[in-house]
Amino acid sequence: MAITHADFETKDIIQPLMDFVKQCPFLEEYSIDFNTMGVKRLTSAKPDASSFDYVGSGVVSDIRDLLTKRYTARQANFQLWMLRNTTHDLQREEVANFLYNFEMWVEFCQAYDLVPKLSDTNEGQYEELMWADNGAYFAEWEGETSSLYVVQLHITYYTTYNKHI
Repeated sequence: MAITHADFETKDIIQPLMDFVKQCPFLEEYSIDFNTMGVKRLTSAKPDASSFDYVGSGVVSDIRDLLTKRYTARQANFQLWMLRNTTHDLQREEVANFLYNFEMWVEFCQAYDLVPKLSDTNEGQYEELMWADNGAYFAEWEGETSSLYVVQLHITYYTTYNKHI
C-alpha cells in the first residue's frame, strides 16, 4: 500500500518556535540579536546570526486503544544559538542572569499556555510541555564584538493515528 501526501501532512516546526522566542521581553536588555534569526549556517567558523536547530526527538510512550487508535508521546529537542552583540567585557553574572531568566520565561509562558503547540490531534487530552535548560555561554571570538549563548528547548507533544490506511 502506498502512502500519499493526503495520508501524511508535513509541518513547519521551526518558524513558530522562532516567532515565540523573539517575543522574550528582555532580549534587548542583554544585547541578544534576533533580527536575522534562522537555521544555523555551518559554512564558517563564526556564526553571523542567532539560529535555531532541530536536534531530534524520541518516543516517550506509545499505546493503542480498543478502537485501534495509536497514541504517541514524543519529546522534540532544539538548540537555540543566541548571538550577543557587545562592545564591553562579558560578566559571568550577566550570563548566569540572562540564561536563568530565559529558562524561567519559557516556564512562565508554559504555565500560561503561551507556547507554540506541536501536537497534531491532542484534542485536549494531554498537556504539551515546553521547557528550556542547559543554557551556557558557548563562545567568543578575539577581536570581535559578539559572543554566543546556547540553550536547549524541549517539547513533549502528542500524536493520534487513526487506522485508515
